[in-house]
Amino acid sequence: MLMLTHTWILREFLGTDRLSRDLLDIFVYNISPDILPIHEAITSDITHGIPRFRSLPRRYKKASFVQFHLLVDDIAHHGKIGKTAVRNFNPNSNGYTYVKGRPLIRPIMDFYKNIGKEIDYSYAA
Repeated sequence: MLMLTHTWILREFLGTDRLSRDLLDIFVYNISPDILPIHEAITSDITHGIPRFRSLPRRYKKASFVQFHLLVDDIAHHGKIGKTAVRNFNPNSNGYTYVKGRPLIRPIMDFYKNIGKEIDYSYAA
């Protein structure tokens, strides 16, 4: 759901014409901060703790799309963009993703319960 939300926000922000021309870059820079399974030592705190408004060397100008991804994340997860990264998980956040996904939390918990595994609200969120 998060990637779908990111993709929708990016498509709306960039427009479909731009999206089709730069699809590969958008795909790579959109998901890069979220590819955490590469190594167990790489955590969301590391990939999402990057300063939002840091100047980038000209040589790495495409990294600005990673910064943009983090701004989209901030809206999707927290409902606002801050100067510093939010480091605490809040399942009751006002972020777009959590507001839209909130009706799914109880059914997810019930599904797990039906297969003999109890999960808490935070995990379901």
